[in-house]
Amino acid sequence: MTKIIQTIFLVLFISLLSTTSSYADNKSEKTRNNIDDLNNINNDQNISTATKTIDVDKNNETNLKQKMKEYRFAISLNGFLDLHYTGGGVDFSFPIYRKGLFEIRNFIGIVGQGDMESEGFGGVSEKISFGFPIKSSKYPVTPYSFMFFDVGYGGERRISTGAFRSLVSYTVGGGAGINISVLKYSTYFVEIGGYATLKVWGENIDKHSSGRISTGFRYMF
Repeated sequence: MTKIIQTIFLVLFISLLSTTSSYADNKSEKTRNNIDDLNNINNDQNISTATKTIDVDKNNETNLKQKMKEYRFAISLNGFLDLHYTGGGVDFSFPIYRKGLFEIRNFIGIVGQGDMESEGFGGVSEKISFGFPIKSSKYPVTPYSFMFFDVGYGGERRISTGAFRSLVSYTVGGGAGINISVLKYSTYFVEIGGYATLKVWGENIDKHSSGRISTGFRYMF
């Protein structure tokens, strides 16, 4: 009888050991699976974070390009002084060619001028500049060259004689200038150059030339 009980106890003990070992193996397998799942989640999160970072960089680059494109147009207010006239005007400009840091810009303006002995006259001006863009975060001072042509119409009344004459003027000139970025949307500019003018009234022609300095502000949008 004792041997039968011992045999039954031994069989139960062996069964218990087998069940415990199987449970431990299953538990270990579940633990490994959980660790693998956590690693996969972390990898997915890292990939998602990297993708978001790339998307943010692309968005920043796109926004930077859009901000650069904002500075296409400009309105300028200027005044000038030379040996014969003082005057000033306003113009509207836009780029007609851009490649890298090089730009060709067109200016269409209204100009008025006169001297101490006459009432003066006004006209329209066409101007082309060659150089750097008028606004640059890397280059706050940008040089350029320019040439211009304007046609004016008006009247002169000589203070000394009181005589009045109606005339048409033709002026061509050119020079060089610099833009100095002073605010986010505006620059201060200085231009130095020369010009030649023909004034025609009736059959009479008066011509002269001189150096000229001009200064003013440009507002960009």
